Amino acid sequence: MKTKRIMRGILSGALAVATVYGSAFAYANPAAGTTNTTTSVSASATEYAATASAVYMRSEPQNGAAIVCTIPENTTIQKVSQNGNWYQVSYNGKTGYIYKKFLKETGETSAPAQQPQQTTSTPEKKEDKPQQTASTGTVYTTSGVNMRTQPKNGSAVICVVPQGTQVQKTGTSGNWVQISYNNQTGYVYNKYLSDKSTGTEQKTNQPSNSTTDNNTTNTTTTTKGEEFSDVLGSKTTYYNSSVKGRSTNIRLATAAIDGTVLQPGERFSLNGVVGRRTAAKGYQNAIIFQSGKQVEGLGGGVCQVSSTVYGAVLYADLKVTERSSHQFQVSYTPVSQDAAVYYGSQDFKFVNNTDHPIKIAASSGSGSLTVTIYGTKTSDKKVTLSSKSSVSGNYKYASLYKTVTENGKSTTTKVNSSKYLLK
Repeated sequence: MKTKRIMRGILSGALAVATVYGSAFAYANPAAGTTNTTTSVSASATEYAATASAVYMRSEPQNGAAIVCTIPENTTIQKVSQNGNWYQVSYNGKTGYIYKKFLKETGETSAPAQQPQQTTSTPEKKEDKPQQTASTGTVYTTSGVNMRTQPKNGSAVICVVPQGTQVQKTGTSGNWVQISYNNQTGYVYNKYLSDKSTGTEQKTNQPSNSTTDNNTTNTTTTTKGEEFSDVLGSKTTYYNSSVKGRSTNIRLATAAIDGTVLQPGERFSLNGVVGRRTAAKGYQNAIIFQSGKQVEGLGGGVCQVSSTVYGAVLYADLKVTERSSHQFQVSYTPVSQDAAVYYGSQDFKFVNNTDHPIKIAASSGSGSLTVTIYGTKTSDKKVTLSSKSSVSGNYKYASLYKTVTENGKSTTTKVNSSKYLLK
């Protein structure tokens, strides 16, 4: 018996040594001829943490690295080791890295009772299949939020429900709430709903038969909260408030986008959020560019809103997927920093390519328009913009460049090219 205990002790010691060296060797790649010199600390015992929100697991401990998968909020995952400000984690049979700010300790040192099955795709939770309860009543949206067809991120968006809207709660499915809004039924994540009015609730006669048009007039956004604690980018432009029609159109479009929340990977469409500019919504005639001329058109001035959003997006270093320049150079923003929109033909679109939700705060009045994008910073990033332009014939040509400085390194890329007709 004594001999067996000694042998078990020797084997346990050998296993411990192998475990430590196995973790250290994971960061060396002799085949590539390089070794990662970043200090890596392995957990002395199996440790677990939970995601503070939905977050990308990346292939390397750095922003911009390939995304392995998306891990849902409040998911318990195994911590493998620490690499600077990043944790190497194991989830669903895969290993990758998450910025430490987005993990919260669970206090567990052993495996949770139920671990997700190892598959080749992100597992669907049981809550994805609605199991309705008797929970009903009136609730209010705490920000502009997407109403989805299914109770999960990534499902189709039915429409955007504006901030402060009173909606009918018809059931629950896990962390999602089924609501009825504008004669349609869909799902909203419960953290964007409140039993108490925000003081900006909408009228009950919402526009009918519309999945994208929102006619909301609130211009106040609550930006407090852990997810929206950092300013990612902001832009202010100015206009002549004495021009009533244009000022009205700017106010309406600004109010429509204010409070919009985008989850990681979600796309923003200005036409999709603002909707068709109609007289029924209060839009008025103002100067627009059409066929090389300045003419009166319904909704003139909305392009200043889209251009201001564009500026905030550039400074936030978000991914722009659609943008057009005006026929003529505009005076309210520097050359090649404009974004022309016209419902049905021209749109401005961008994607939330960060690891966390972002929120758009927009306000206008007294001749100024400000758009700020809130989210969560993971690095001390600085963005500067510059442009080059030339004149040839009847046109002015311009190119916009963006310089991103991060961790002491600067990278400059060409953002767009613009062509303007000279007046």
